[in-house]
Amino acid sequence: MGGSNGKWKKAVVVLTTVLCLAVITGVSVAYSTEKAVAVKVDGKQVALVSDKRAAQKVLEQLKKEKAQQWKQKLIIKEKVNFVDTEAKRYLIADIGELKPILDKKLTFIGVATGLKVNGKTVAILASRAEANKVLDTIKKRFTANINNMQTLSVGFREKVEISEIPASLADVVTVDQAVEKLMHGKEKARVHIVQSGDSLWTIARKYDTHVADLKAANPEIKGERLDLGQEIKLVKEEPLLTVVVEAKATVKETVPYNVKVVADKSMWKGRQKINQKGENGSREVTYKLVLANGTVENRTVLNQKVIKPAKDQIVVRGARLVVASRGGSGRLAWPTGGRITSRFGSRWGSMHTGLDIDGYTGQPVGAAEDGRVVSTGWDGAYGKQVTIDHGNGLRTKYAHLSKIEVSPGEHVSRGQLIGEVGSTGRSTGSHLHFEVIVGGSFRNPLSYLK
Repeated sequence: MGGSNGKWKKAVVVLTTVLCLAVITGVSVAYSTEKAVAVKVDGKQVALVSDKRAAQKVLEQLKKEKAQQWKQKLIIKEKVNFVDTEAKRYLIADIGELKPILDKKLTFIGVATGLKVNGKTVAILASRAEANKVLDTIKKRFTANINNMQTLSVGFREKVEISEIPASLADVVTVDQAVEKLMHGKEKARVHIVQSGDSLWTIARKYDTHVADLKAANPEIKGERLDLGQEIKLVKEEPLLTVVVEAKATVKETVPYNVKVVADKSMWKGRQKINQKGENGSREVTYKLVLANGTVENRTVLNQKVIKPAKDQIVVRGARLVVASRGGSGRLAWPTGGRITSRFGSRWGSMHTGLDIDGYTGQPVGAAEDGRVVSTGWDGAYGKQVTIDHGNGLRTKYAHLSKIEVSPGEHVSRGQLIGEVGSTGRSTGSHLHFEVIVGGSFRNPLSYLK
């Protein structure tokens, strides 16, 4: 048993020694220095490879692929060098890793087509044909929906140029991308997604803008209602191009009738009647229109033809004033003529707040002064009444009327017909009860009438 154990111990020692030597040898080989090729772009090392020819072949293959993609010869913007050197073996990359490194580090320049607006390049396309397609697409967006018009010309307000320029393949955009940029501006419009509790006011405060600006940027918003998840543009999109369309359109239009007013001194002021009813006419008009991005900027009449002439409406308005002067020179005019049957003051043990003027049912009642009608209609014991505010705290009231000729809010002038004498409410016969109120207190009307 002892001899056997000794043999096993010797075998283990030998195996361990062999493994250690293998590890030491491997590490030594990995960290040993050997010949290599440094790949440099504009003097800066981007990779280490073992074979210069293989590295040059990778570069040529990449150039060939880019040329096929762009369908033209290309040049590399940066300077590429392959320099012999020495490096640790573990630092040397496999040749298959070089291609993606060069693709990332190099700029391939070719001849592209630049689209310029007012001298500034706004889009780079692969060909002149694609640049023209961009412009045609934008024109069609603003002419496709022009109905019942004859298009005379379509152009751009800005100076537009197409020219060949050197460009990086990475900067070339598609037709759709160029159209989107020209239609919506350089920068993609920022948006806010509506959340619970949002309103145009809170959104405006959050982004330091104004509600009017938000509404201008989102013309589809009507009123103040917003929906959860709705996108709100924060800035109004401004196209880089303005499509100007000149067109001709012939349309039929309504010609509104004119209203002619004739004064009639035999009719009470405040009354009117229609002597001739107006009728609209019609005409055919040919316009020359100038539209900028779909909005009409200018409209010129080229010719017009009357189909049916309009018929004037003739309105007769009363000019006769209610004049019931008793020779007084007070601020207020007498509202109607007749003898005084009851004065202001104590009457039958109570206060009579106005002046009773005798009259017959239907007798005209005029405004005592210019003012605004503040109330009309039934008012208890007053019956049918009209109250007028003359300003500076002065009001007049006309009660027991049989007919009212004015409405609340209407402005009346001194002497204008406002109603007719009657006996409505608590009344013993046809008469006008006339009150003067100053600062909310009843005053003797005679102090203002004479």
